[in-house]
Amino acid sequence: MVPPHCRKQTYEDKIIINYAIAHCTGTYRCKTQQGIYSDVYLYVKDRDDLFTPQLLQNEVKKEGSSHLFDCRLTDPRATDFSLLLGNGSTVPRGMRYVADPKGGIIVKDLLPQHSGNYKCSARIDGWSVFTKHSLSLPEVRTPPAISAEQDRYVRCVGETLEISCTFTNPNFVFTVTWTHSSVKFQTKPEFQKNKVRITSIVKIKNATLSDSGNFTCTASNEAGFNSSTIHLQVIDEPYIRLRPIVPDQQGRDIKINEGENLELDVEVESYPEIESQWWDTPTHENSRNASLDFPSCGVSILLFHRCKNTLRLKRIRAEERGQYTLHARSSRVYTSISFNVSVHQKPRVVGRWENRSLTCSATGFPLPSIYWYQLDFLLRFLLILYIIFCVCVTANFTSARVIEVWHSQVFTPSLMGASGLALVLLLILVVVFYKYKQKPKFEIRWKIIEANDGNNYTFVDPSQLPYNEKWEFPRDKLKFGHILGAGAFGKVVEATAYGLGTDEIITRVAVKMLKPSAHSEEREALMSELKILSHLGPHDNIVNLLGACTQGGPMLMITEYCSHGDLLNFLRSRGEMFIISIISEHGSSEDSCLYKNISKQEVRIRSDSGISCSASDYQDMTLGMKSRPLSEETEMNSLGLEDLIRFSYEVAQGMDFLASRNCIHRDVAARNVLLTECCVAKICDFGLARDIMNDSNYVVKGNARLPVKWMSPESIFDCVYTVQSDVWSYGIMLWEIFSLGKSPYPEIMVDPRFYKMIKDGYHMSSPDFAPPEIYNIMEMCWNLEPTLRPTFSKVGQLIEKLLPGSSFQRYTNMQPSQDDQEASKLCDSPSACEESCDQSPDHGAEQQPLMKNNYQFC
Repeated sequence: MVPPHCRKQTYEDKIIINYAIAHCTGTYRCKTQQGIYSDVYLYVKDRDDLFTPQLLQNEVKKEGSSHLFDCRLTDPRATDFSLLLGNGSTVPRGMRYVADPKGGIIVKDLLPQHSGNYKCSARIDGWSVFTKHSLSLPEVRTPPAISAEQDRYVRCVGETLEISCTFTNPNFVFTVTWTHSSVKFQTKPEFQKNKVRITSIVKIKNATLSDSGNFTCTASNEAGFNSSTIHLQVIDEPYIRLRPIVPDQQGRDIKINEGENLELDVEVESYPEIESQWWDTPTHENSRNASLDFPSCGVSILLFHRCKNTLRLKRIRAEERGQYTLHARSSRVYTSISFNVSVHQKPRVVGRWENRSLTCSATGFPLPSIYWYQLDFLLRFLLILYIIFCVCVTANFTSARVIEVWHSQVFTPSLMGASGLALVLLLILVVVFYKYKQKPKFEIRWKIIEANDGNNYTFVDPSQLPYNEKWEFPRDKLKFGHILGAGAFGKVVEATAYGLGTDEIITRVAVKMLKPSAHSEEREALMSELKILSHLGPHDNIVNLLGACTQGGPMLMITEYCSHGDLLNFLRSRGEMFIISIISEHGSSEDSCLYKNISKQEVRIRSDSGISCSASDYQDMTLGMKSRPLSEETEMNSLGLEDLIRFSYEVAQGMDFLASRNCIHRDVAARNVLLTECCVAKICDFGLARDIMNDSNYVVKGNARLPVKWMSPESIFDCVYTVQSDVWSYGIMLWEIFSLGKSPYPEIMVDPRFYKMIKDGYHMSSPDFAPPEIYNIMEMCWNLEPTLRPTFSKVGQLIEKLLPGSSFQRYTNMQPSQDDQEASKLCDSPSACEESCDQSPDHGAEQQPLMKNNYQFC
């Protein structure tokens, strides 16, 4: 018999797996309470899964640690168990791992370059089987990215709150801290792509007033830290606050005119969130024109504790006046707010003649006042009639209404006839006044700057400029010739001045005068033009003032005579000559394809100025004397590239002089440049005296006609005129010159598309005959930023480099002496080109008319 302490006691326990799958592969341990155990390894063969299923495909690890690829074999017959890269190649040299069919593959001493895709590989029954894994060892370069669900909370005393803060980090090496008194928090890490996503939660039970304040969540790693602050407001009791959003000083008493639209806006702030809100209105009829704007106040209050409620009434009527009330209700609070709306109604009046009594009834809001007026007069027509008008006038501060009441029907036809006649006369006066206001006004475009602060310019009133009596010239020493042209307000006449400078000199001049029909506004404008020209002083490249007659008769302004007219028509009339000279210079055989699409056309060139004339007023001009050639190599009727460059240089010199005198031109264009007998370019100003109503270059913008295609963007869109805006216009003028007088932006209409193109920085392509250096200057002038455009001095320097030294004559702005001034006046005469300065012009040549439309006067 076996002693009791030696008896063997057997205990048996079982684990039953009813449906074994590959995932059940692994080690099973039976363990007693005394810690004694026994292990058994179970293979669950699965023809579809040679490896145990993996829980995480993308795993983030720390450098230097070990990592287990959980890819245990489910069949002991498998061989060649190893680790490969995702592309099937062997793992990097130096990567150490241990492959255990029962434990998976362990990689030791991880490095950042070990990040990537891997495969667990094994062979069974002659086939290779793989399972994919991924490993990330990101380099920490930035602090954790942190965000809060919302940045403000409101709770009542005793309520519970959870404040969460979520951030992402490349790995698990991070710390989270909260700053607030006695804060306890927990973290919930999750995997998200190649990063770790952590949510930290602060729980507050039974909130107290002392819990109010800021909760700051800070997450840090080896690269730095980020934080987010959440504000908690603990209140004693729930609330709803309704605040009207109304214009200043209006309050909740709204006054509006009948027919206008009304909006009632209320800012709603509450805790807990609003459950319902509605409006009470005076009538139900206005609901057909009402529009309610109820945002999702529940969501808005959850995030921001406030939202806006709007009631819109379209074309409000008088019967809709009254009280409008907004009601708001939450689970614990109710409140409301009211508006008193007064609708101002225009007076309505009804007059009646009954029982020998006149009655006038009026309605409106505010209540209109009623006034009676009696008008009586005698009417002598065939027989004498005595007519009495009784007029009832009702008025409140919105408007007034008038009706006429008379006591006898006998006078009705006479009254209707007189009223009809008065109405016709009134309409005629209105039409005449409108036509008068639509007439173009004489306005000098040049402006003198008194001071400037950045882009804020102060212009001088030209009427305040002084006028020097030295400019006065005796009227009886002017002999008028042909009328050169006529504009809307005046005319330009060729004249001979005797003794202009000295008693012996005869000078051919141009005289500008107003028509007898001109008004005082035009006379003041012409006087302003005279004062500005006298203020500027002389220069070789502007049309200079020679004298004036302001006393003892109509006002006359005497300026230099420019026989070749405006530059625009000059270029158009000589375009064929230019092409012939270009072809002759380059040789027709070599460069026959240099200039394409240029054909000879018989076109009638319309004048761009306001000085127009009929076809019978002008004949072709014949020269009475030999003139200086345009350039040293060409004859008078020829035109070469050198001449175009010289014109451009001379205009730049003139504009530089105007800029030095603080003068802004505002209409720089080829039509506003004149050519003397010696073909010297001179800048002038036609202002709006030209026929802008019929000139396609001037486009209606607002209540004015403006040369939009020549204007800079800041002038078009902001009405800003500066020297820099003149530079832009000069660039357009360069395009005109080197296209031989073509209109800028060809085939582009001035419409919204054109304005968008200008605002977007559209530039015209290079004209046919512009050298690359000239086109480069154009693009510099068309810079959208005014301060980046070149000055006229810089433009002149750039163009000067393109002029041959043999034909270049320099013009300076030095003030001449008195003798020089007299000499310059004498040499401005046509005979000064090759004949002596004291030789008077031939009288026969003086009487010859100008070429049609080839003379413009400023």
